[in-house]
Amino acid sequence: MPRPLASPTVSRVLRTGTLVTQEFDARLGRSPDYAAENEALHALAKALTASHSAMLQTLVDTALTLCDAGSAGISLREAGAGQASAYRWVAVSGHCANQVGHIIPSDDSAGGVAVAVGAPQLFAFPKRHFACLASIVPEVSEELVVPVPGTPEPWGGALGDVP
Repeated sequence: MPRPLASPTVSRVLRTGTLVTQEFDARLGRSPDYAAENEALHALAKALTASHSAMLQTLVDTALTLCDAGSAGISLREAGAGQASAYRWVAVSGHCANQVGHIIPSDDSAGGVAVAVGAPQLFAFPKRHFACLASIVPEVSEELVVPVPGTPEPWGGALGDVP
């Protein structure tokens, strides 16, 4: 169930028209590619025996390929004692691969919006509204961010984009 939209960042992206999730919901799904999906599941199962970072990297590499994305990544929430929440890109593939390890404040993060809403969110031209994406080239036209479930709350976000 979606969370309350009390976040100033959520309000800002709604006001500017950056959040276009309703367009995504209206699109037709792609045809399944069972052979590629089966191969991906085998690779992911094998990666589960590796380190956490290797498993996460395999996951984003697989998402990049299966979704034909420009980049794919996973950012996990971090918060130190007395510090504001932030997201660290722990695995990234594609044209944003050089961003691995980059830390993004929650209030400047598409992942922060998806976690605050509690559901996948589609963003149009996110670079124009999130300063943390200023160095990303080429400009991303769409970015889909899905909360990574966790207990007691989501751990972060998984993203894919189209340049």
